[in-house]
This record gives sequence, structure tokens and C-alpha cells, in this order.
Amino acid sequence: MLSEILDHRLVFVSGKGGVGKTTTAMLLALFAAKKKKRTLIVEMNSSGLIAPLFNTSSNGQEEISLAPYISGINLSPNKCFEEYVLKRLHFKALYQAFFNNKFVSNFLDAIPGLNDILMLGKIYDLERQYKNKLMAQRTYDLVIVDAPATGHGLSTLEVPRVLRSAVKIGPLNSHATDILNMLADKKKTIFCLVTLAEEMPVNESREYINALKERTNLNFGPLFVNAVMPEIKSLSRSIPSTESGINTIKNYHNLAVERAKLNQIYIKKINEFFPDFKKIVLPFQFNEIRDYRGLIPLLHLLTEGSS
Repeated sequence: MLSEILDHRLVFVSGKGGVGKTTTAMLLALFAAKKKKRTLIVEMNSSGLIAPLFNTSSNGQEEISLAPYISGINLSPNKCFEEYVLKRLHFKALYQAFFNNKFVSNFLDAIPGLNDILMLGKIYDLERQYKNKLMAQRTYDLVIVDAPATGHGLSTLEVPRVLRSAVKIGPLNSHATDILNMLADKKKTIFCLVTLAEEMPVNESREYINALKERTNLNFGPLFVNAVMPEIKSLSRSIPSTESGINTIKNYHNLAVERAKLNQIYIKKINEFFPDFKKIVLPFQFNEIRDYRGLIPLLHLLTEGSS
């Protein structure tokens, strides 16, 4: 299933906030790097979570090296707009004089969906980017987009269709059409959902996928079920509650048992709600993930499972 994902050039990773979509995007990048695929992780106007997890920092909207075979970029709508305009004006002084003032900036911020279409346009350019002017080799084998969470993610992926319907001719129409073709290209693009095996993430994921199916032509890949507690058997012997600290240990044990049972209930729900989706279950990590090295055990697990 992971090889199926890597057969594409552009991977969108999304899900409800807090389900682990960013760490899943990083995990896919590490897996691709292990296969020696030049990979770019794209954040869309985020607070810049990924670079610090690779023990580095980003400097504006620049492609930076994060690890062997892995680069990263955090898209800024303002920078995307500047690049878009300069491609047409070719005079930076004119851009700065007219567009780089607070009145125009406030006006542009008020246009619904403009930031999203600009960032998707930048992703379109990054996917098509070549290493040199000879255009003999793409810069990246794989572009992984850490897409916005469910609510914003839906509007982001829907906005090219809305824009093309609203603007019938001109460069914006062509721009939206190019992005729509990119998103609908089943050989190139794949969308992966991340969820937890819990009530709210599962229900919201179901609504999200149904809306995406209705409003987009996305190609859906495997569904990642993150942080699933392993099955835990009951304690083999009774532990006297009088022993120092034992009550706390027993309570944590009981909590883990109940969470494992709850996860299994919602995995059944996931199979019921998403019968046509392949599933990749990522086990709960008992160690805190402070940087990319905390994902190495999961990477080994995925590598063994895909061999």
C-alpha cells in the first residue's frame, strides 16, 4: 500500500486537527527517502511545525534541506501572490509600488479562496519544477502536501472548481483549470486521509470524504488509522492495592485496556464507513515524538510491512 502511494508524484495528507496528519506526512517522507526518492514536504501557511522536527528552521518561503533526500517548504499566501504577479508584470518595483501596501493587502485578504488558489498554484509549479534549464530531470520525485485540516481542507480543494465556474475566461480561469487537472490526475495525484479510531475523528472523516467525493475528482489512497492502542490482556495476577503506587499502575493499565477496546470498536466503524478504502494502522507510540527520530520505530514497522 505504501508503494502504491509512492507510485504517484503528488500526495495530499489531511484529516481532523490533532489526528497526526503532519507526523504521517513526515513518516511518508522518511519512507520515500529510504527508497532514495527526492521528496519535498509542503506546509500550507502553517505555523511551521515540520522544520523544527528535523532540527532546523525555515526562512520564509524557501525550499530548505531537512534530511538526506528530504526538503521542506512552508507556503506563504503573500509570497505566492508576489510570485504569481511577477510572472506577469516582470517588474518588482511596480509590484512593490502597487500591491505592497496595506490597502491592497487588506482587499486581497478579503477575497474568498484567493490564498488557497495561490498556494495550490505554487504546489502546481513545485510538482512541475526541473533541476536545471535543460529540463532533463524533475527537482523532486515526490511532493507531499501537509494539507489543511478537514473544514479548511474541503474549501481549499474545492476552490479551483468554484473559481473556474465564477471566472469564465482569462488567466485565473486557466490557472484554476491547470490546478483542477492536476488534482484529478489519478496517475499523478493521490489523497490520503488520517484519522484516529475514536468517535469524533471517525464521524468527521466520514463527512469529509463524502463531501470530497461529491465536490472534487480526487483519487483516494489508503486511509491511515493513527495511534491505535495494541490489544492488552488483563493482568495475570491480582495486585494488592496496599502496595505503594500500585493503584496508579493499575489505573493506567485499566485505562489502556479500555482504550484498546474502544479503538477496536471504531476500527470496525471505519471498515463499515470506508469499505472501499485500504487501511494502514499505525500503532500508538508510548514514547514522546520530539523530532523525526521518534518516528524511526514506525518507519521500521512500515518498511517491514511493505517488503
